[in-house]
Amino acid sequence: MNEQYWEQFLHIKTNGDQALFPTDISIHRYEATPYTDFELLFDHFEFQTNAYVIDFGCGKGRLNFFLAAKNIPNHGVEIDRYLLTTAQQNKNNFAKHFIIHPTFSCEWAQSYDIQQHMNTFYFFNPFDLRTFQQVITNIIHSYWLNIRQIELILYYPSTTYENFLDDCTPFEKQKIIRCSQTNSRHCFLIYSLAA
Repeated sequence: MNEQYWEQFLHIKTNGDQALFPTDISIHRYEATPYTDFELLFDHFEFQTNAYVIDFGCGKGRLNFFLAAKNIPNHGVEIDRYLLTTAQQNKNNFAKHFIIHPTFSCEWAQSYDIQQHMNTFYFFNPFDLRTFQQVITNIIHSYWLNIRQIELILYYPSTTYENFLDDCTPFEKQKIIRCSQTNSRHCFLIYSLAA
């Protein structure tokens, strides 16, 4: 299904990229993931029955609303107040039509408090490697406080993220879901940490 269909079905507006680049060089600009790629993810990856997804760098909330429409509870973390305001406006429209609603917070990802019920974490290259390392450290710390199956989903993964996970963490690569036959980076990487 196309972009316009999903935007209308979800009653949201998330199209377009971020016009201005963030002033903090550790933060990467907003770019919406195509809905066709979300469909591909759902075709090839089964979320845990008790999945609670955290989307770091959620932007306007596209993934959050897609997940909520599929009855998967989730939370979006975003530092850009403009993008978060748009996500909240989208939530107001979305809430009139769906039972499960995503939640959002405006804060630095590395300061976000990982709760014990959170078990799936999504990244579309939202920030630099150092911030990513801090977030992963927080996730691992949360794991040791409450051992559970944890999954990471990386979309269009940077090689620095991938190398860090492969070489410096207990996470294991489980799956590659290719979104393109011509661009090897256009994929989802799934990592997990077993219970």
